[in-house]
Amino acid sequence: MTPETLTFHSVDVRAVVLKLKRPVVARIATITDWPLILIDLKTEEGIVGRTYLEPYIVKSMDYLVPALRDMGAMLKGRKLAPAEIYETARKSLHFVGYEGMAMIAVSGIDMTEALHRCHMLDGLGLAWLEEPVVYDNFDGYAQLARELRTPLQIGENFYGPRDLHKALACRACDYVMPDFMRIGGVTGWMRAAAIAGAAGIPMSTHLYPEVGAHAMRVTETAHWLEWQDWADPILQRPYEVRDSHVHIPDVPGVGLDWNEDVVAGNLYEA
Repeated sequence: MTPETLTFHSVDVRAVVLKLKRPVVARIATITDWPLILIDLKTEEGIVGRTYLEPYIVKSMDYLVPALRDMGAMLKGRKLAPAEIYETARKSLHFVGYEGMAMIAVSGIDMTEALHRCHMLDGLGLAWLEEPVVYDNFDGYAQLARELRTPLQIGENFYGPRDLHKALACRACDYVMPDFMRIGGVTGWMRAAAIAGAAGIPMSTHLYPEVGAHAMRVTETAHWLEWQDWADPILQRPYEVRDSHVHIPDVPGVGLDWNEDVVAGNLYEA
């Protein structure tokens, strides 16, 4: 049965919070609780597709879960044509903006400091410097790229393929690493991958290793698969890593099933 013969019926959306074994320490916060939104996409034909989102902040699920349920209601009865559904869902956000609530609140940071710190790191033989300034400051990144020998990697905050295109047009980076949640899922990734491929820019993944393991196989300039196992507790069969390689299971689709006992013990009411 091909995707074109399937019909969208509904989505079940559940919010889960897991305790990280090792906190994520970033400049803006230390994260100890890891939020996940579990999505079961049901079709009229009885086939169920499963995926999850990792929205970083627990409270953000209060806004995302209702939005996902609204989108599910909007798409009911449509044929499963990924590119068309991607455009329909994206355009439904027109009045609140494509680029997320955080974009509204972003303000500038001190570039003298970023340049100073990056120059201090420039001779240490690092593989790359990752997002040293605020994510949408492409002019600032272009300046850094001109002045530094160490490659710059950006992209986890690209909101859709056009952001990646704008960054490359500005010569703002040497490598890109889009995040599936922000780039627009697999459809957005494939569009972004075509842009990166045409420009010859190496492309890595950000989070979602189960999806990334598949997508990287068809990415022309595939670089690194970012691996993290934070979602493993809620997966029935987590992907296996052997000899520094992720082994993709021989099952339909991405192959995700939920560990319902863990899910039930960690539900978050959103």
